[in-house]
Amino acid sequence: MLLQYLINVTNTLFFAMIMIGLLQVIYKRFSGDNRAIFISVLCGFLTAFVIAALTVNTRLIEREYYNLIILTPLVFTLFCSAFFVGFGSRLVRYFVPITVFLMIAYAALDIALFPTEFAVGMNTIYNTDFALKWCGYIVAFAVMITLWFAVYKLALGAPKRILRFVTPVITVIIALNALLLILYILLARHFIAHIHWLMNIVFFASDHADVIFYIICALTVIIAVAQLIDENYKIFNGENPAIIRKLKADSRKRKRFAIFTLVLLITSILFTQVGAWVNERGVQLAPPIAVIANDGVIALELEEFSDGHLKRFVYTTDDGVDVRFIVIKKVRGGYGVGFDACEVCGESGYYEQDGKVVCVRCDVAINTATIGYRGGCNPIPIDYEITHSQMRMLTQTLEREKHRFH
Repeated sequence: MLLQYLINVTNTLFFAMIMIGLLQVIYKRFSGDNRAIFISVLCGFLTAFVIAALTVNTRLIEREYYNLIILTPLVFTLFCSAFFVGFGSRLVRYFVPITVFLMIAYAALDIALFPTEFAVGMNTIYNTDFALKWCGYIVAFAVMITLWFAVYKLALGAPKRILRFVTPVITVIIALNALLLILYILLARHFIAHIHWLMNIVFFASDHADVIFYIICALTVIIAVAQLIDENYKIFNGENPAIIRKLKADSRKRKRFAIFTLVLLITSILFTQVGAWVNERGVQLAPPIAVIANDGVIALELEEFSDGHLKRFVYTTDDGVDVRFIVIKKVRGGYGVGFDACEVCGESGYYEQDGKVVCVRCDVAINTATIGYRGGCNPIPIDYEITHSQMRMLTQTLEREKHRFH
């Protein structure tokens, strides 16, 4: 439980903290102060928490639509920022505050929503699991905020030639990652045609998302190492010994921040590496039950779900794609029916543990009452109808979503 939110919060905020720390230095060099950056961060968090409150209490907000609204301008401002930083243009100062606001508004929504998951499946909050979740959440959040500060202090003293090269590269990589997220949503929502090669690119990027994380880490390490090398070969000149001592003390501070940034990067990698181990620790999923359609209709006996446990099924389409879906009877009546996949974690699927429905990939417990609703890490809902003692769904509904199970 502790590891779960160490991982989730780190993955959610890492890109934003690195990007903001670098852009903050660029903005300060052109504008002289950072007030606009702090205002942008504050507005980003406020926006995310307001949207989170609306999402939880009204369900008027569709998460994927919110992501599109934020990510689309973010891609534009990131590319513009990269271009102007690369060419040393003062125009960058007009894009940095907007970029910072959009990055926080996007990333902080999950930060605001995570605490709403802590008590899912619990009868009381007065237990160890609940406390461990909060502990993991707070520790990871503190580490990420500290990373922002460390990267900012590192970039302040870093060699300008290195910063001018690395910052645009990191910015472009994050922009491309955001663009792939947009394409993923557009494909999932059928807003654009399912072009085979485009889907392969998006799915490949989704399956190898950790690569981007490590590239960003490596580029940040380049800045830190360049700083250490630069400080080690500096020659200090001054009018008197006091000035030289001051210059040496400032140099030691810059070296300490470079080392501190490296330590925080290693900490972030450890969090995510442990996360990979946790998510791949070998959850033994029961094989799904194969279903056969008659005249384009799948019929399941309601009696199968009377025990209230999660049931997994698989339907093989005409072209051989295994489409998995889940069904569970809800405590307060009704049924939760959805694909064994979600918009966030793809086809990773779900399993039942200690009375909870848990996502295989992100290890988040799903509120059973929300299964059948879109958004977040919920299973993508499936249309069905209850007729007499059967649950019936059309095969065309499953065929339409087979691209999710590539």
